[in-house]
Amino acid sequence: MIVDVTPGREDLCFNLLNSWLPGYSIRLFNTACYRLCALSKDGRVIGALTTEKTSKWYKLTGIAVVPEYRRLGVGSSLIDHLCERISLAIKEPTPLLILHKLDFQKEFFEKNYFEEINQTYNRLIEGTYSGRTSKDSA
Repeated sequence: MIVDVTPGREDLCFNLLNSWLPGYSIRLFNTACYRLCALSKDGRVIGALTTEKTSKWYKLTGIAVVPEYRRLGVGSSLIDHLCERISLAIKEPTPLLILHKLDFQKEFFEKNYFEEINQTYNRLIEGTYSGRTSKDSA
């Protein structure tokens, strides 16, 4: 299950990201516009993801999955959930960028529809936000 990082889970998510990503900092975690975590059936944090928003794109600042849950679709579920959330918030197609990647992540990002351009991975997210509120459509 993918959920927003809620009070009481911040330390668990930050520690997971910090332990697997060189240079990941508390600033990246605290300033993230999306902070998502994946939970196991028993409620344990098994994956985490954070992003920053700039005026032109979203930047994936961290993604990590507990080793025993890797290659089971947890990271892909985090990416899919993030892209769905972003698509609901944007009007124009917007790129999601990964500026720093590790060699072992190449297969993962390519499998999740990212394209390598100038040493970054990019995935274009189409917006579905209509700009209307639920009151407008009533």
